[in-house]
Amino acid sequence: MAGSFGQAPTAGSQAPGASKRWAWPLVLVACGSLIPFLGLVFAAVALSWALLTDRPRRKVAIGLAAAGGVLNIGGPVALTLWSRTSGRMVAVRAAAAHRDLALIVNALEQYRTKRGRYPRDLAGLVAEEFPIVRLNVYDLVPSGLRVPRRYEYRLAPDGGSYDLFSVGRDGVPYTADDIRPVLPDSILARSGYRPAPPP
Repeated sequence: MAGSFGQAPTAGSQAPGASKRWAWPLVLVACGSLIPFLGLVFAAVALSWALLTDRPRRKVAIGLAAAGGVLNIGGPVALTLWSRTSGRMVAVRAAAAHRDLALIVNALEQYRTKRGRYPRDLAGLVAEEFPIVRLNVYDLVPSGLRVPRRYEYRLAPDGGSYDLFSVGRDGVPYTADDIRPVLPDSILARSGYRPAPPP
């Protein structure tokens, strides 16, 4: 009798109780690894699942998950490096630095008017309340993947004047690419901003 006990199932048939294992759920999860930012979660799930299962197309899923993981990690790094070296982005960051430095000079003068002295550092300036304009004291101009640093602010020994600038693309103070505030003569004459010579 066909299909009786002890007889092997015919080609294309399944043993009773066996479930067919579809490839598409695993491949679908692996495709999710290509989604920006969330892709790392999908990549981890897909890789783990593919390594622990015997579903068809698991090698395809491993390849997709690995590619998605690399893109999700490498993409932001490459974008950051590009934005640091792109001529247009360099010009945008330089313009932002000029604006930031002018605002900081204004805030320093307000601080002196209120306290009778200049702050020791820019952290002390940020602690003050500036409700109208949010004050950025971090220098975003230096190229490469660097830890953000504050603009260079150097208070004179007598506390009566200061130097303030961005270190420029090379990240080194007192070089040719430093960016300094551009101030009208009327503000420059009554402010404590005095560019200092290199030490």
